[in-house]
Amino acid sequence: MGGLGSLAKAGGADATKQQGEGGAIVERKIKGSANVGGGGDVGGSGDFDSSLVVKMIRQRLGAIKACYERELKRNPSLSGKVTVEFTIQQSGSVSGAKSVENSTGDAAVAGCVVSAVQRFRFNPGPEGGSVTFRYPFVFEPQN
Repeated sequence: MGGLGSLAKAGGADATKQQGEGGAIVERKIKGSANVGGGGDVGGSGDFDSSLVVKMIRQRLGAIKACYERELKRNPSLSGKVTVEFTIQQSGSVSGAKSVENSTGDAAVAGCVVSAVQRFRFNPGPEGGSVTFRYPFVFEPQN
């Protein structure tokens, strides 16, 4: 038989507990939105189509949104913008990903988003050298 700590885990990864009518415990889904703002190429010696970066971000937006929703469960009013700067190497790998702005005030959200961007792989990579991009991710609760 589990202790009181097991009660917090009973709702699953997507839910928090909330007192319903008649004292019943009900699950409430925590949802947030994650949108990519206007960003783009900020430098480098290579040539790379920024639309390929936007396409990759849109493909991986679920992972980025999961970063936010995980922390939203702890802080239901969490919102703001995390701007990530990263360099795409000629090999197509991403290096030097870092948060250059974090108005959420939550380091875990920014760190998770940076990790997600660090895992991007582009094939082919930029021609003629590496290229650095900067993109903002805007987060807000949906409930």
